Amino acid sequence: MSSSNITQPASFANDGSRIGVQAVQYHAHGPTIVQQAQNTLSLRAWRLTDPRDDRTRILASKDPLLAGSCDWILDDAAFAQWWRDDESRILWIHGDPGKGKTMLMMALTEEIARRVGATPDQKAATAFFFCQNTVPELSNAAAVVRGLTFLLATEQPALRRHLERKYAEAGERLFEGLNVLPSLWTTLADMAQDASVSRLYLLVDALDECEQDSLRTFLDLATSPTAPCKIKWVFTSRNEQHITQRLRTRHNMSLELNAWHVSTAVASFIHHKTLQLAEEKDYSVTVRQKVQEYLDNNAHGTFLWVALVCKALSDEDVYEWNVIEVMEQFPAELEPLYERMLQQLRRAKIKGHVKFREDLLRVMTVACRPLTVEEVGYVAGLLDRDAGSVRMIQDLVNSCGSFLTIRENTIYFVHQSAKDYFTTGPGCIIFPNGQPQAHEELARRLLDSMWYKLTTDVCGVRWPGTQVHEAMDQVVCQRLPLHVQYACCHWADHVKAGGMTLEDGGAVHAFLKARLLMLFEALSWLGRVSDGMGAMRQLADMTEQTGKNFQMLLQDAIRFVRYSRTAIEQAPLQIYSSALVFAPEKSIVRQLFSQAIPLWIRQLPWVEQDWSACLQTLEGHSGGVTSVVFSPDGQTVASGSYDETVKLWDASTGALRSTLEGHSRVVTSVVFSPDGQTVASGSDDKTVKLWDASTGALRSTLEGHSRVVTSVVFSPDGQTVASGSYDETVKLWDASTGALRSTLEGHLGWVTSVVFSPDGQTVASGSEDATVKLWDASTGAVRSTLEGHLDVVTSVVFSPDGQTVASGSNDKTVKLWDVSTGALRSTLEGHLGWVTSVVFSPDGQTVASGSYDETVKLWDASTGAVRSTLEGHSDVVTSVVFSPDGQTVASGSDDKTVKLWDASTGALRSTLEGHLGWVTSVVFSPDGQTVASGSDDKTVKLWDASTGQVLDTITAGGYITQISFSEDGSLLQTNRGAFSSAALSKSTLNTTTLSVQIAVGASWITWKGRDLLWLPPEYRTDVVAVYHSSTVLGQTSGYVTFIGFGTSVIAKPQ
Repeated sequence: MSSSNITQPASFANDGSRIGVQAVQYHAHGPTIVQQAQNTLSLRAWRLTDPRDDRTRILASKDPLLAGSCDWILDDAAFAQWWRDDESRILWIHGDPGKGKTMLMMALTEEIARRVGATPDQKAATAFFFCQNTVPELSNAAAVVRGLTFLLATEQPALRRHLERKYAEAGERLFEGLNVLPSLWTTLADMAQDASVSRLYLLVDALDECEQDSLRTFLDLATSPTAPCKIKWVFTSRNEQHITQRLRTRHNMSLELNAWHVSTAVASFIHHKTLQLAEEKDYSVTVRQKVQEYLDNNAHGTFLWVALVCKALSDEDVYEWNVIEVMEQFPAELEPLYERMLQQLRRAKIKGHVKFREDLLRVMTVACRPLTVEEVGYVAGLLDRDAGSVRMIQDLVNSCGSFLTIRENTIYFVHQSAKDYFTTGPGCIIFPNGQPQAHEELARRLLDSMWYKLTTDVCGVRWPGTQVHEAMDQVVCQRLPLHVQYACCHWADHVKAGGMTLEDGGAVHAFLKARLLMLFEALSWLGRVSDGMGAMRQLADMTEQTGKNFQMLLQDAIRFVRYSRTAIEQAPLQIYSSALVFAPEKSIVRQLFSQAIPLWIRQLPWVEQDWSACLQTLEGHSGGVTSVVFSPDGQTVASGSYDETVKLWDASTGALRSTLEGHSRVVTSVVFSPDGQTVASGSDDKTVKLWDASTGALRSTLEGHSRVVTSVVFSPDGQTVASGSYDETVKLWDASTGALRSTLEGHLGWVTSVVFSPDGQTVASGSEDATVKLWDASTGAVRSTLEGHLDVVTSVVFSPDGQTVASGSNDKTVKLWDVSTGALRSTLEGHLGWVTSVVFSPDGQTVASGSYDETVKLWDASTGAVRSTLEGHSDVVTSVVFSPDGQTVASGSDDKTVKLWDASTGALRSTLEGHLGWVTSVVFSPDGQTVASGSDDKTVKLWDASTGQVLDTITAGGYITQISFSEDGSLLQTNRGAFSSAALSKSTLNTTTLSVQIAVGASWITWKGRDLLWLPPEYRTDVVAVYHSSTVLGQTSGYVTFIGFGTSVIAKPQ
């Protein structure tokens, strides 16, 4: 076995610790040190929070769990059945605030871990998560799944590969966008299906403290019939309706219905606390008994009430001689108790303390997360006052001890119910002008803080290509203190919650005009660029009616950051170089900050005047893309590829949601079910696979075809999948179970086309055997064999009313058939070449066909008579389509033109010239105003349907064979990718290096081997010339880009 020493630079994990080494050995077997380091990096990146640390922190903040106090739950019938019954997958424990649900969960995590450790095969695993509304990292369902999978991977090394594979696909983008939860759920499902585990026991506490929208999705996934059967869940929550309606049919345990057990546990807790107080305060036996009696009579089974009263009784001003009097002032029930404590808090002995306390409580109530002692001093403005100090803040928190507590220098509410008291309960009296006013005041302080603290190159790294992971955490924290980090991430949340009027020239507008780039630089160092993008979108929504110029800036900022987001997230200082110099000339951000372009860029590249409409380039497949389709709601894009995978993408962000692996050969066809819940894919591996569109989980593999699958389609109701194959059969499958319903045999040649009738009752199939067959979709029986064609049937389509089938063939004819009888209604003869395309008009009255004979023919669908022969093309007609209103026919041809025809008269309206290659596909936008044409000249052209004028040309970087609009017309999908209705070029990337000083790599221009300037995708090329400090890039768009550098000005490597 050989090995070689290779020197590698050290790299940094997200927490700043070095995980690289100076010299490593590569071995033939087992993971190398570098691989181990990369695996560790992905595990650390996955760690949003460690549930074990959260459990320790919560335990430290509560009274100790008394031995035996929770044993009753282990003998409960619901728990016993959940534990032993494989079909009992969910146990839900619910009760009112303060009933001890979290401590019950603490006990269950210990007990279940003990039982799992005692299993004979040692293949079971357990993980837990404690939700907390006051901590953003613990208050959403994506964080729950992320925490569970992190803990499973940490405790079970065999499961780490699922995290590593997912992180390798998407990187940090995995944790962003609308589909974070489904994507993370896929990883959890993969872990559950791993052969190394026999069962996963997953416990989640305080579902009610989880954000509601994501919680609904999470519970729907957990309770779905397709959820992994190896997972057993334990949930705790309050009795809230949105949770109850999803879990009421599961095994559930009400703490109210188990009041005797809970009261017994509370009595034990009271006994323990009174013994503590008696020892601390030196109570007599009589006093201790009276205290215990009062607590027993007023606790009403609520642990939290007991804890709060005992905390108050432990105050230094409470003695044995006055404890009874003080104690009897505390009313039963939580809310009256909170009210009493607030009254006491507002009776400060020292002038001014009441205001300080209320300022503190107001800020902690409206803050987006718990704040450290130092943070709250700045955020609340307390450290700006005379004699303000950290010690003062600590004293203030202690004086509010009935509501707040300090743990590891961070301030928390003692319980979620305490925060609820101030947000929605009587405690809101601390907001005399309402909570929105408190948010606005806080927002203005945060803006002031950022104005003075944010600077260019805030971390002092100097080198423009410095990567985020190269900056040490201590440097970032020193340059960006915690209160500034809070401001950068949450200022817009408070602007929105404060209902601030955002107008042109106002404070927020002025701040962004001066500090926008510095803000996003800081967010990049913090790994929170997505927060900044969310802030821009929030503000843009708020300025629709109040600030036209402000909104224009926000919209431009969104495009600006989105376009260069990869560079900004990798190397924050690129926001002043790459992001600015490659932004369009008329970009508002570029114009505002043009002076920030560094002096070492001597010659700026040529750029467009305005933003183009290319929204995203979806990169990730390792082979050609064969099929692209939008989900019915337009939120997801599915793509199939020669790399044997299907990928699901978030249509709004371009983030990769899931990679669906399982096919062993080329994926030939991808389609969504009508409800968007299922993806079906056909492949050269002779199978059809059904996938869960939300999680990416494989639902079924439809095996049965003996040759390549050529066509896959859902029935209109989404209940059935039909597949055609080279094996000369059509197969009908149950879409929910994957079971084979019918094999439709009878064709004597491969099946070319499969389609359902509009009512889903009939399946039509065309074949190489020159026939069309109509099948009963419910029984699979042949209804009719439509014979008459003399060559391969290339296209089959139903009329909109389902009464007629049209078929096109290589025999140069189109035939119309009666669906009910199978009778031939008409043979549309007249073409002198193969028929390439057949389509019905929207009203079903007309059939249009294109042919090798260079013509388009319009036929009367009822009589078969030729209405018009549309002559004018000088080569094969490849595509024919009707406008949505049926008034216009568009045809594309190998003669490089698109022609628009009057559907009623056949008159030529326009010839759209401009393509330099065959026109392969033509389509109308949903509103009929725009025609899009794809060509093998590697472009898509957009034309005004009324004037024939070219609106835009997209340089797509490859041959265009397929083109269609999304349902709302805002996106154009092609086999080369997805674009908006105006477009931009993109290209294939290769590395070329021609200079030891300046070099052009795959995505960076480098200087002396160090990344210097990030290149957007359309500027990357393998046609490069470098001379001294100048570079010339020859782009596939036809443009030649010159960039000149002043190398003497470039900062020297540090």
